Amino acid sequence: MAMDERVLQAKARWPNVPAAWGWLYLDRRGAWRLVDRGAPGFDPIRDGRGDPIRHEALIDFIARNYSCSEDGSWFFQNGPQRVFVDLELAPNIWRLAPQPDGVVLVAHTGEIASRVDRLGVDSDGVVWAQTDLGPGAIDDRQLAALLDQVDAEDDPIGGDDPMEVGDTFDSPRSAVRVRFRGHSEPLPLTPFTQSAALEFGFERQPREST
Repeated sequence: MAMDERVLQAKARWPNVPAAWGWLYLDRRGAWRLVDRGAPGFDPIRDGRGDPIRHEALIDFIARNYSCSEDGSWFFQNGPQRVFVDLELAPNIWRLAPQPDGVVLVAHTGEIASRVDRLGVDSDGVVWAQTDLGPGAIDDRQLAALLDQVDAEDDPIGGDDPMEVGDTFDSPRSAVRVRFRGHSEPLPLTPFTQSAALEFGFERQPREST
């Protein structure tokens, strides 16, 4: 998704505006939240997730101007200022759009991934996908729909029946392959050997030293 032209112009006009950290938060369901660290009695543990942003125009503006720096820190370009985002889980939260020839991933920003490069599952059973839009986690409310795209011929749980709702993606016996639109073959889902942040190289809580 291309940044707004006025944002690009502001960056060029004021290139040295200090960045901001710690006040914009993306939760595990793909909702933007505002963290008021200057509020009286602010407690990072109690208040660190902030309050949901509900203004639709602001949500759209953030989504259009959301990107990633070279070191894996995700940010919202607010005019000339880069605002780094704290991630509860992932830089993108994927929703599913099933198609006759496989599923399509749609980011929490509304942007559609045109390519899926890798599919994996972490030790918590979270399913991750690396795409042309970057890495992200599939919304846990969408896992039942993902099951519908599993290639049944792979016998994913080691028995005679295809994978069903209630089965998990992180079984050591799993040999799951998922159909994605635009891919000639289903994509294998493989277990991670380390955290998703290390697997994909992103920062969950970027700070000024970034």
